[in-house]
Amino acid sequence: MSNILINQIWQHKKAVYRILYVDRDIDLLVWVNLDDAQKTFPEEITLADFDKRLEDNSIKELNIQDQFANLDLLDEKSINKYERSWDIIKSVVRDEPLIFDKKYFNAKCNELAELHSVSRQTVQRLLFRYWHNGKSKLGIVPKYYNSGGKGKEKNLTLTINGRQRTDRQSTIILDEQLKYKIRKGYKRWYLRVKQASKRVAYSNFIRTSFKSEWKSKEFAKVPSLRQFVYWGEKEIPTERKLRSKKGDIIFDKDLRITEGSSANSVNGPGFSQIDSTPSDMELVSEIDRKTPIGCPTLYIISDVYSAMIVGLLVTLENPSYTQASEALYNSFTNKGDFFKRSLLYQIDEFEFTEDDWPCEYIPYSIVADRGIELIGKNSESLIEDLGIHIENKESYRPELKGMIENHFQLLHKDLKGLDENTGLKDIDDGRRGARKARKTARFTMREYLAIIIKIAIKYNKHAKLSNYPIDKEMPLDDLYTPTPVEVFKWGLMHKSGKLRSNKIENLRERMLPRGTGKLTKKGIEFLKGWYLVPLHHKLRDLQLKTQRKITRVEVSYDPYNLNYLNVFYEGEIIRCELNTNRSPIYKDKTLWDIKHLRNAQSKSLNTNNEEGIYADIDTLQFASNILAKRKDQKPNSKTGSKSVRKNRENDKKIERKNRKNHKSDSGKKKQGKIVSMNHTNLEEPNDLDFINRLLDGE
Repeated sequence: MSNILINQIWQHKKAVYRILYVDRDIDLLVWVNLDDAQKTFPEEITLADFDKRLEDNSIKELNIQDQFANLDLLDEKSINKYERSWDIIKSVVRDEPLIFDKKYFNAKCNELAELHSVSRQTVQRLLFRYWHNGKSKLGIVPKYYNSGGKGKEKNLTLTINGRQRTDRQSTIILDEQLKYKIRKGYKRWYLRVKQASKRVAYSNFIRTSFKSEWKSKEFAKVPSLRQFVYWGEKEIPTERKLRSKKGDIIFDKDLRITEGSSANSVNGPGFSQIDSTPSDMELVSEIDRKTPIGCPTLYIISDVYSAMIVGLLVTLENPSYTQASEALYNSFTNKGDFFKRSLLYQIDEFEFTEDDWPCEYIPYSIVADRGIELIGKNSESLIEDLGIHIENKESYRPELKGMIENHFQLLHKDLKGLDENTGLKDIDDGRRGARKARKTARFTMREYLAIIIKIAIKYNKHAKLSNYPIDKEMPLDDLYTPTPVEVFKWGLMHKSGKLRSNKIENLRERMLPRGTGKLTKKGIEFLKGWYLVPLHHKLRDLQLKTQRKITRVEVSYDPYNLNYLNVFYEGEIIRCELNTNRSPIYKDKTLWDIKHLRNAQSKSLNTNNEEGIYADIDTLQFASNILAKRKDQKPNSKTGSKSVRKNRENDKKIERKNRKNHKSDSGKKKQGKIVSMNHTNLEEPNDLDFINRLLDGE
């Protein structure tokens, strides 16, 4: 029986199908015909029927990668339509498997159509588009732009539309100049003043922008408070308002949208938890084993259903999105490739393969703890691109924290009994009189990673989950005290499938940190380094059009290797190589190497700047001293041009004579003393007599 994953694409006869839902408890599989998904309702079949088709080879899996649109390339109107479309269907897409029942589907379409004031066909079309394009929010991006006049601003000339004022005061009609003044005042007095209320901001706006009107109390000639608030907020995103009033830290920690829900039940593999902690193991350098490098940061990704460790990362960097995405990528992909990337084959007796760690899937949900790793623009784009849901551990899943904390302790349990001289910290480390673990460090980071992987694989394959609440069907397969791997495999075969296929185009590039590059005719500038646009690529046409202008493009980069850059352009990811002619120092360098270089250059410039200022002052002082001595000596203002030329020739002769004399003086060599040795007995020369004569000056 084959592993069946959501979003897998299969060919049956001449039709192509995408799997939308799998539930082995009720023997149900739902898939949709991609050839005509806009009109065809998803089809339900039994898993037994699916397995039968597998056996007679009437269906086969297709290796097709999903491609998602780049939201940065859409105009504002299309993005607004895209967000509204998602608001219409987001409450019903998780009603699985009920939504695949036609009666329930029709009822929900009618209900949502009435709730959001759209047609039933619109709701149906959005749901079909969502299923057709991989059950992702990005799948409902509209494919046409700028049609119709909806959303265009009305040109008011005589009367005010909407609800009329109840205070019997007239309201002025705003022109573009007044609207611009309101937007400027709203930003100045409300967004930039953190503690200001809208009414106080309005008062400051009237005080500074309509001085004569408020002094004469002619308030009928100024915009009303409602107009100030409406036109001030009209073009400002809600996120910007919240960040301005609450601050970036509070917004990212408490107000950012997290697409998680406590209603999601852990009924099979597909819910992962990620956490990091400073390791208790002191390490030594790969270059010189006598050099300690401190404790690394350890990341663990665990599957909630089976308690299996599905991914690891050991790094010397501080916790960040870069490190968290690297750990997640290790959990999503083949473990054999992970071993190769980590150069573990260089360690003697490390003989594990990907079969010892059978997990390479994308989870349905990631349970996090609102750490800095999964907060910000990078993580939001990752979540949207891959369709992963984020759940807040403290608010929704408090019972899961103990599991991953237990994994941290478990990985060091075997090392504690190995030897006292391993660099592992104990409870006495740091106390007065206790020996520091740093002095007993023995392992390099690569060796430590290999040991941690070996312990994790041993746990996954051999740890008996004696306290695991086994399913009522597990004993039928002789699973009374199962291991994490056995629970994981059993859940894939028998429980509701939430795991996703990792066959996504440019998966690694989509998970890398994002930034903004500058496209010029010289190439793409990023972090002060230069990259080449590939030959014969259509991006070169845009590059030629820039000339002296600068076009900003979204890029992703590998912090550990700045030899290339990934540029997102018109839905395509373009790999651009480093221009070693313009930026040779960037070759084979990491992000941190470049930052260190920039800091060193900045310090050097500051030092040289101070020395240059000192040299300027010294030169000016030197010239000033000469000027002070010649202050009373002034040239004759009545001297004519002929006299000047004659004087110039005289000075030339003096200058030539001085140079000639200097050259002849420097060519003379000092004559040495000549002392004769006229001793007659050459066999026994009188050295003492010779030295005395030399000293006497003969």
